[in-house]
Amino acid sequence: MPEIRKDPVIGRWIITSTDDSIDPKEYSYDKAEIKSSEKCPFCGKNSDMIENEILRRNYDGKWAVRFVENKFPALIENIKIDRYADGIYDKMTGHGMHEVIIDSHDHNTPFHEITPEEMEIVIAGMVERHRMLKKDRDLRYVLFFKNYGASAGASLSHSHSQLIATPVVPKIAVEELTFSEKYYKYKERCIFCDIVDQETEEEIRIIKQNDSFLSIVPFAPRFPFECWILPKEHNFSFGDMKKKDFRSLAIILKDYLKRLQIVFPGLPYNFVIHTAPFGNRYRDCYHWHIELMPRLTKIAGFEWGSGFYIIQTSPEKAAKILREAL
Repeated sequence: MPEIRKDPVIGRWIITSTDDSIDPKEYSYDKAEIKSSEKCPFCGKNSDMIENEILRRNYDGKWAVRFVENKFPALIENIKIDRYADGIYDKMTGHGMHEVIIDSHDHNTPFHEITPEEMEIVIAGMVERHRMLKKDRDLRYVLFFKNYGASAGASLSHSHSQLIATPVVPKIAVEELTFSEKYYKYKERCIFCDIVDQETEEEIRIIKQNDSFLSIVPFAPRFPFECWILPKEHNFSFGDMKKKDFRSLAIILKDYLKRLQIVFPGLPYNFVIHTAPFGNRYRDCYHWHIELMPRLTKIAGFEWGSGFYIIQTSPEKAAKILREAL
């Protein structure tokens, strides 16, 4: 029987099936491929292809993560911000930062196969870079994201993530922030803290948890087997994460990605880190988190036209399958 569900954070609607969900083997997808490293700009032997390295962190005698300028940036740092109107339209110069985060030393080792220790260093580097960008008064927001596999948007097969820092707050972030603030004013509680509490109590959509983090299939996901990773302790900013939690996040992030690849070998995916904008306005009402989106289905006319998403495997069944994968 179909069921219509409402996302509790931004009010998005989805349609899922509670008793006729399809099994993993019924999905078809294009597997991610690792191409030759001969001309890969991210490999150590081709280090001369990278002009401007911003940050590097090492592990076990070799680099574990490198932050470098994007060769084809969406936004450029050395542009003065100029806002102006064109009739009813608003526009501004393309000031911002666009960096590549090379998160695996080895060309043939995808992100989900690096060690928890290496993943911890990648996370630590992201937190450090977030804190550095926060000092730039022209920037308001930074988004960390990963595209794994060509169908998820990756143009190079050597594992890498990206960050884009913008002088405006992105629309999706605004939607989350606006509702979170409204919810807090009405209930004097964080909506994400309430999600953590209810999911912990019900357990049916939990994939894994440790002392600091919880991974769940959200109640109203956009994609089958989607995952949210949330801090158990309230924290509005990714850049404010405590050092003691880096390892816990690395473990639970790797855990989900490992389970996903067991169920769907070679499956492309995206993940994004949603955090508050720079400043303290949303300290009490917002809660940073990671959203991971497997590329099992394609967005088509109904989704584009309505904002609905159709989920062919219920969140509860997906969580159960992922729990039982290990």
